[in-house]
Amino acid sequence: GKEVCLRFILQHPEQLADYAVTQLWSDPLVSHKWTLMAVRKPFNMLVRGKDHSFEGERTVASWFASAHPDVSMYPCHTLQDDMSGVMLLGTSKSVCQSCKLLFG
Repeated sequence: GKEVCLRFILQHPEQLADYAVTQLWSDPLVSHKWTLMAVRKPFNMLVRGKDHSFEGERTVASWFASAHPDVSMYPCHTLQDDMSGVMLLGTSKSVCQSCKLLFG
């Protein structure tokens, strides 16, 4: 209830600001499907939910599922939850494997 909301806001005040995943780029459409997308991940946003996540907590995966419900998401590299930055997301494991080579 109220205690959970208060704890969440006190621990994550950035949630009250612009806290959304933003699509920055995607590769050219081929048969109306893209295979690689760059998104801006906000500070302190989880890529995927965890056991200690709040119910309804926004994640990169939840944004992706609502924006592209018929497409699978595969992160091509890691970005710590408490970091903001650009993430590459692929639509297949093979695309991500190719991208992972770029990140060592």
